[in-house]
Amino acid sequence: MEVKFIGAHYEYSDTVEVQGKRDKIRGYLNKGYKIKDERNGYWVLIKTAQVILTVMDENSQYRIFSVKNKVLELYNKSRISEKTFGKFLSDAKSGKIKFYLTEYDELIIQ
Repeated sequence: MEVKFIGAHYEYSDTVEVQGKRDKIRGYLNKGYKIKDERNGYWVLIKTAQVILTVMDENSQYRIFSVKNKVLELYNKSRISEKTFGKFLSDAKSGKIKFYLTEYDELIIQ
């Protein structure tokens, strides 16, 4: 079934360096950061850039999806950038891109 595009936003990548025990990084891990490096209580945490999409289904319920990989496939890119996100947002707003939900609630972008 086709769903209505509501909006999308770009979340920037981030790197954080933390000194201390594992308890000190737990909050970052809960926010989506991953451990890149760890040495003697020195932690390097990274969070990759994301594209978050909001659509409305036929029951007027909002659905939120992380679609970075789908956007990369759509534009045949290997890394996401603000420019690629801008093109995606423009195409979505203009109707060039259509969004569909499968019976298993999987999002398809065409």
